[in-house]
Amino acid sequence: MVQRRSQTLGRSLASGQSPPKGCPQYNEVMLWHNNLAAAVATRLFVTNWQTCRSDTFDITARSKTLDTLVQKLRREDHLSLDEVQDLAGVRVLTGAQDEHDGGTGGEDGGMK
Repeated sequence: MVQRRSQTLGRSLASGQSPPKGCPQYNEVMLWHNNLAAAVATRLFVTNWQTCRSDTFDITARSKTLDTLVQKLRREDHLSLDEVQDLAGVRVLTGAQDEHDGGTGGEDGGMK
């Protein structure tokens, strides 16, 4: 039931129509994903990372904007909203040099 309502919201967003009654609203769905990403970022921030090569972390969380979500759903018309894997995300950057990113820190935190 939840999956079907999510798919209906995705089709509504992709077509530019308002979601039908009883369908979750975009803001509700994104708030849940944003809160989840923020909770993960907070957990990462408060974790003791003694074994890491760097003690400088930049941890950010974000959710996909409505515009980029609609673009993705239109571009990948086979994709339903519940299959979108990057509605929200957490990025961890460190000051550690990494051979793959030219020493600027990277999503993998410069750790192997």
